[in-house]
Amino acid sequence: YRGVFSAGNGPAMRSALLGVCFADDEPRMKRLVSISTRLTHRDPKAECGAIAIALAAKCSMLGKDFDSFLSELRRLTAEHGASSAELLDLVSQIQTSVANGESTELFMTNLGCNKGVTGYIYHSVPAVLHAWQTYPGDFPRALKTIIRCGGDTDTTAAMLGAIVGARVGKQGIPPAWLDNLIEWPRSVSWMERLANNAVDAVQHDKPGQAQSLSILGLAIRNAGFMLLVLLHGFRRLLPPY
Repeated sequence: YRGVFSAGNGPAMRSALLGVCFADDEPRMKRLVSISTRLTHRDPKAECGAIAIALAAKCSMLGKDFDSFLSELRRLTAEHGASSAELLDLVSQIQTSVANGESTELFMTNLGCNKGVTGYIYHSVPAVLHAWQTYPGDFPRALKTIIRCGGDTDTTAAMLGAIVGARVGKQGIPPAWLDNLIEWPRSVSWMERLANNAVDAVQHDKPGQAQSLSILGLAIRNAGFMLLVLLHGFRRLLPPY
């Protein structure tokens, strides 16, 4: 009941994991995506977009083709009427665009995102799906493509990374990207333990213990990032702009 009537892409950022964890339990996956979406967003478009990302992660992991994805998306979003029809039309356009060899950047420009992909879910989700289909098994090229589209790159890259990552696994990520990851106090090994805990929770159908994390470390990290953001903001007030 807390959600607002918004079609932002927040719910789609957190739905890929549900598609992977509950790939063999479609009703449960759909129900959890719906709950996760409505916590913050009540526009049916937000739910349709979140289902699309969860389903894409599932299909990517299982090696299903885009026709299968489109068929399942049509079935899972049928109850949303006009919102579903709009998304399905966009997905059909993606299929044609990729088949014609059109780049993701050009596709998004034609969709009206010539200044970058916005946080509107029917902009960011089509961008992600197009890049996924262009490079379904190439993690670095897919991520570079979506980042070059500009705009809301943190969210689009997160969605796309989850989808392609579900197929290629850790071995598909360039070692240098992992070695140079700066997310202190979290580390790659911390993330792997978190993932293993999630797997255990799903397999045993009960919550596991929360992953421990240094509160002091988080406070120091956040203070450092705040300082960087402020310095960057003030720097942009000065020439050369």
